[in-house]
Amino acid sequence: MKLGRLRNRPTAEATRSYSFTSSDGTRCVAWRRYDGTFYTTQESDETADPLTDAVTTGAVDTLLELMTASGGLREQSILGCLPVHLAAIHGQEECLGILLTVLPEAINQRDKQEKTPLFLAVENDNVVCVEYLLEKGADPNIGNKDRETALHKGRISNVQGSQC
Repeated sequence: MKLGRLRNRPTAEATRSYSFTSSDGTRCVAWRRYDGTFYTTQESDETADPLTDAVTTGAVDTLLELMTASGGLREQSILGCLPVHLAAIHGQEECLGILLTVLPEAINQRDKQEKTPLFLAVENDNVVCVEYLLEKGADPNIGNKDRETALHKGRISNVQGSQC
């Protein structure tokens, strides 16, 4: 698979769908255009900022240090996510709890695709985070750009995941 070197960022016409490794070992990203078609790019060599790294890896001590040193909790990552979204995506319940303690209003905050932390946790099968967010009052009826809700997404995942 031959890939051009393109920037690894969402655009107005596409959103990041998933990452994969090609047969030659190249890390790639599949992007979904709003018309439903896909295209791929080579994964960026850019390193994430320290806050993103701490949240996605569950480094609670580093997260706490960074929270006191900077006010970056309201700043979006290169993918258009807040730290609370990244914690939900990566199943980091402890980081999610810390972030929501500091920013309780972020519980229903939408990212660039208008997905809430609850929607992202459901989408990524992070049951512990889904339960935590629901206990803290996350609204399962907030829709994304496609008008899907976390409740709807969870129901579809449950039906697709069940086997007879």
